[in-house]
Amino acid sequence: MITAIRGNTETAGYIDATTQKKKGYFDQSVTLGKQSTYNELVAFWQECKFPNWDGYNAFAVQEVTLYKAYLFIHALPLGYPLPSIGAEPDGHLTLEWYSNPRWILSVSISPESMLYYAALFGTRSERGSEHFGGEIPQSILELIKEVKVITVAMNVEFRLNAHKTVEVVAMFLKLHGNKPMYYLGLMKLLYMADRLSLERFDVPVIGDRYISMDKGPVLSGVYDLIKGKKIRDVPNALEIWSKYISPENQKWEVELLSDPSDDELSQNDEEIIHEIYSKRENLDRFDLVEITHQFPEWRNPKGLAIPIKLEEILIPMGKTNEQIKLIQSDIQHENYLNRLLNYA
Repeated sequence: MITAIRGNTETAGYIDATTQKKKGYFDQSVTLGKQSTYNELVAFWQECKFPNWDGYNAFAVQEVTLYKAYLFIHALPLGYPLPSIGAEPDGHLTLEWYSNPRWILSVSISPESMLYYAALFGTRSERGSEHFGGEIPQSILELIKEVKVITVAMNVEFRLNAHKTVEVVAMFLKLHGNKPMYYLGLMKLLYMADRLSLERFDVPVIGDRYISMDKGPVLSGVYDLIKGKKIRDVPNALEIWSKYISPENQKWEVELLSDPSDDELSQNDEEIIHEIYSKRENLDRFDLVEITHQFPEWRNPKGLAIPIKLEEILIPMGKTNEQIKLIQSDIQHENYLNRLLNYA
């Protein structure tokens, strides 16, 4: 049974109708195999079709780009691995075939029907561009064949829990002696805590949308809160944050205004927080930046902000395909419950 895409635009509807029509003409296994990728494509586009979708002035992904990406996926021959979906700040959609940090292919699709590709296969790298007229250029097909793809479930992101977030931040600030802390250093500690918890327990301490910035990986929602910005899908997060954590001062520091308690934190959370702080308390914020630059999921964005997919963190840790699918399933369940309860 094919699950239809229920978009709210003409193109999304076209993709839905076309996929349904093909049931009578193509082998069902082919259609079913691509259906999850079509679903991921539309779901990802729904998040990126507005300007500033990343919180850092990214261009909106146009509907015509969605259509070009659909045509590309549709044109993939039987037996070729399917990509995961991403987007770039310039408004392009990206299709990525990932095996490990040293074996990866990315194809960027522009609304003008240009394909910009970059491949890294061990010590060999290739870059180039091709026009897309409905058929995938042979040069790109050859590159796709070289990637031994680790297939994972649809890319999902955490929905920030603002109550728990302020408790985690408060614990780090209390360990710091209740003194103001440079927010850059705090952001690095928070990312390290999430990363270590994912490695050990398959769940983060906070859980947020992760991005690569010039000074290392960042929890995007927490960064917005520090900057006094609202989070679109957690509208009351800034109000909760402001009760307990100060705005950044002229020295780029934040401090604890009042204690939010620790009701949301598990014993594992507290152990992770204490371990991360105790190992890093004597390092300055720029030392912490250098440490996070060594994480395999970080990519130099050169002044922009590049989303970090969860599997890019988990695969280098040695997580299996089945483990990643279970983690992603748990995230979707947790996000659903949070939305159902309207819980920030």
